[in-house]
Amino acid sequence: MEECCKKPPANRPSFLQGLMLLLVGTYLFLTALGFSIAIQLFLGPFLMLYGLYLMLKKSWYQPSNPE
Repeated sequence: MEECCKKPPANRPSFLQGLMLLLVGTYLFLTALGFSIAIQLFLGPFLMLYGLYLMLKKSWYQPSNPE
């Protein structure tokens, strides 16, 4: 219980989360020729851009006192 509540470094979760979103978005975009084309064509690029944003926002903006 104690270990699960420890906060990881502020930089890591959003970078890994962004990387996962980027990979999922890229996968959806590249496989959009299969089924549910409309959903994948909109979700794919959105997830790719949001993943890039999450990956890069921490490296650009470093708060003076992180929580």
